[in-house]
Amino acid sequence: FAFALSMILGGALGNLIDRISYGYVIDFLLFHWNEHTFPAFNLADSAITCGAALLILDSFMEKKHATATR
Repeated sequence: FAFALSMILGGALGNLIDRISYGYVIDFLLFHWNEHTFPAFNLADSAITCGAALLILDSFMEKKHATATR
């Protein structure tokens, strides 16, 4: 739980620093697959996404654990 929140906070802070420093967020990762182009993103965006996914996973794990202990 704490790790997921740390990832979200760290990613948000990284994007905030870019926004304050440059006036916009720098997205520097761009991937292509055949003719498809995925949206550009940065490591901070990845941290936010992974942190959110971990929070969702953690919420399911807690419900499963709480049900098993009853």
